[in-house]
Amino acid sequence: MSETVSRRKIGLFGGSFDPVHEGHEHVCRVAREKLGLDAVWVLVSPQNPLKKNKSTELHHRLAMCNLMTAPHADWLKVVDETPYYTSQTIDTLDALRAEYPDVDFVWIMGADNLVHFHEWARWQEIIDNHAIAIISRPGEGEQANESEAARHAASIRTDNADDLFKAHRGWYLIENELCEFESRKIRHAWRTGERNIKGLPQAVENYMVQNGLYPDNPPASPPAPPQI
Repeated sequence: MSETVSRRKIGLFGGSFDPVHEGHEHVCRVAREKLGLDAVWVLVSPQNPLKKNKSTELHHRLAMCNLMTAPHADWLKVVDETPYYTSQTIDTLDALRAEYPDVDFVWIMGADNLVHFHEWARWQEIIDNHAIAIISRPGEGEQANESEAARHAASIRTDNADDLFKAHRGWYLIENELCEFESRKIRHAWRTGERNIKGLPQAVENYMVQNGLYPDNPPASPPAPPQI
């Protein structure tokens, strides 16, 4: 009698992480608990193509992410997205699925991204062919449910997380109290001289000081666009 090999369940949480903060860790933890994940991979993007300003150098953002995740190395892993990087999320997801055929991946993102999901390249292919977990603050769920992407994929929404891994596609909404930290606001506070910033891990803040990150006279940043 052959022994069934259990497939690993891994969450993918992508972004610029410029800088990484406790809200990012919180999202990963919630996804792990609610979805029964074996691990969460923090995919650090070389450059978000929707952002006009250049991100902080990748090696600095990877180093800061490693500092944040070090206490949780048994389940939280930092991954340089460069080997899989394209301007389209669908290609990154397809590349990871091809490289790790024995892993069940689920893409993790905030409910605000679902609202703008129809602006992503080939968004129908992503939601039709990959498992997605939407992390929503209380009150955000209604707007997410009314989005163009949610209407498009209404037939593959599930209220049972296990269904995501059985079907290898569909989307699941997790309502949770999210931390109110934003990288953009942390950068602004830092550049105006604030220190010991709430939500910024001390090890990350120390790294920012040691490496002279986020100087106080950068070009004006545009409003943060939705992630892809």
